[in-house]
Amino acid sequence: DLHHAIQQRFDHMLEQGLLAEVAKLKRSEALHLDLPSIRSVGYRQVWEHLSGAYGFEEMRQKALAATRQLAKRQLTWLRSWPDLQWGYSDQEGFDVALTQKVADFIDLKTDNVN
Repeated sequence: DLHHAIQQRFDHMLEQGLLAEVAKLKRSEALHLDLPSIRSVGYRQVWEHLSGAYGFEEMRQKALAATRQLAKRQLTWLRSWPDLQWGYSDQEGFDVALTQKVADFIDLKTDNVN
């Protein structure tokens, strides 16, 4: 599910003009591939594609692989949180449950301040 969502999200970004956005950034003399912001997942692969390093489909696959790797690192990091509570936005009632958890958390923090 996660890999599918990553693919859909990246393809949507491409449809919404990611290539044009990066091409515009690439024209700026102040920006280059060594900057952390340009080396971010997705931007770096598009930048390299626009520089002729590889074709569109290879860029897409490299960006998807890098995004999956980032997601794996993020999940590993999150699992280290002892009080982490997982929520799944595709489950019915997620918004109501999340709102309640946030309200409970705020009440808990307010009680500790008083």
